[in-house]
Amino acid sequence: MRRPTHRLQFRRLITGILLPVYVSSCTSWRLEPLSPEHVVDRNVPPSKVRLTLVDSTRVVLEEPSMAADSVVGESQGARRAVALVDIAAVQVRRSSTLRTALLVAGIAIATLAAIHFTGCRGEDCPLGAPRPPPGP
Repeated sequence: MRRPTHRLQFRRLITGILLPVYVSSCTSWRLEPLSPEHVVDRNVPPSKVRLTLVDSTRVVLEEPSMAADSVVGESQGARRAVALVDIAAVQVRRSSTLRTALLVAGIAIATLAAIHFTGCRGEDCPLGAPRPPPGP
């Protein structure tokens, strides 16, 4: 069985670093100062909202819309309506520029460290410049 090349090991390492980061996507729930009906009835409504109810439970609704006196959407595969009087707070997913910049910098540093510590040499080096072999 052939050993994986440095290039393949490098790709696996980068995938291992990027996959968990991609899943988190540098977003977080942000509290909306507006009432639920104003959040849902925007020109560009959010694809998801997280509602904190008066009893402190949280409900995430996908594709929310207004129907009479309720916010209606999909929650865990089922259609759900939440009355406006039961909603204590509304949160919407927002991206964070600072977190994204820190993430990109962290990935760059991790990539350079991985290249350095894996001893990238020869033709298999993803940087393309072969390093001379270590001295005797």
